[in-house]
Amino acid sequence: MSEWSSTTRTSAAAPPGPFVTLASRFLPGVRAVQEQIEPYAAAWRRDNIAALAATGPLWVAMGDSRTQAVGAPAHDRGWVGQLASRMPGWRVVNLGISGGRVRDVFDRQLPALDALPVAPDLVTLLIGSNDLFSPRHRLRLTADLTELLRRLPTGSVVGNQPGTFAAALEVNRIVDEAVRRRLP
Repeated sequence: MSEWSSTTRTSAAAPPGPFVTLASRFLPGVRAVQEQIEPYAAAWRRDNIAALAATGPLWVAMGDSRTQAVGAPAHDRGWVGQLASRMPGWRVVNLGISGGRVRDVFDRQLPALDALPVAPDLVTLLIGSNDLFSPRHRLRLTADLTELLRRLPTGSVVGNQPGTFAAALEVNRIVDEAVRRRLP
């Protein structure tokens, strides 16, 4: 096991909130999705180690459960896995964390990115939905996301949030503004 893989534990899930915990007791679909979290994280850890041992262009995906494919039929059938299947020769390291928030990217995923033995050719980020669901986390979202976008490597691809409610639109405005600032 490489030094990176033995010291970097980015895939551990953030604990579920009280609503998800309660819902998983009574709703089989929620429980089934929750039961995917650890196996998918373990599968990505194995895939990450293999990707770092291989050669070719490197894509690093960062984010939350959407990046890890939680809810998809297999860990490699979410958006990262489907896109990777259309990128022959590319290696993928998935640093996503189920339940991840913007602060998790700061605290866990950016340090893991920095600790990689090789610089990535592509970095993608899909984060913010878990912050939007919590009023406590939503308070810091604008400032944290603005700082996170400033710290991402130049050329990173950042996804917007779905929805037309005010907080999602604000997140999308921040992302769009960061893109405009970095364009030549």
